[in-house]
Amino acid sequence: MNFWKLAALAAFTSSLSLAAQAETGLAVTLGGGSPGGTIEAQYAFTENFQLRAGYNYLKFGGDFTSDENDYTGDLDFSGGGLFADYHPFGNSFFVTGGAYIGNKAVELEIRPNENLVINGVTYGPDEYGTVFGEASFEEVAPFIGLGFDTTFTSDGPLGFQVLAGAAFFGSGTVTLLSRGGTLSDDPIITDEVDRQSAELQDDIADYKYYPIVQAGISYRF
Repeated sequence: MNFWKLAALAAFTSSLSLAAQAETGLAVTLGGGSPGGTIEAQYAFTENFQLRAGYNYLKFGGDFTSDENDYTGDLDFSGGGLFADYHPFGNSFFVTGGAYIGNKAVELEIRPNENLVINGVTYGPDEYGTVFGEASFEEVAPFIGLGFDTTFTSDGPLGFQVLAGAAFFGSGTVTLLSRGGTLSDDPIITDEVDRQSAELQDDIADYKYYPIVQAGISYRF
């Protein structure tokens, strides 16, 4: 477990500890959406200001094409989060800001048995081996959004929460390698793999922002 995951866990635990000392103002929310499955602890300091700390888990696989080559990609967006919610009117509407903390990466691999085209010349998998790598992003992703949350405004212990916004993942860094082929160490292959790394990095530069949409059910203690 790296530093940021430890920090997120510490923040989550501290939030629970602080809230447990109060008679009111503590809630737990289970939900999901584009960040995957989520669990959050909420603490209301006042009717206008609340703190949320939680954990989200998302792993998702898909296929895409870049520069004539087909890739499989596995997104891993899992980790902690810490957010401050401001209810300007003292009701369920709120604006929120904070950060997602933890791993944000896409594991990449050229589909098995696919040919690799370099300057019009086709190379088979036995020649280029396995091309794999990762597109990695900053572990701290700032977030801003808005939504509705009845956790501390409803009459009963149950409430609901919906929110939408965007997390800033940054430009990302792509690293690709070729291993296990008869030509994996050949300059033609290594130069092409480096070129593909740069091409993919340019492609993902247009996707610096990750849309966040989630909903959940809360229980107030």
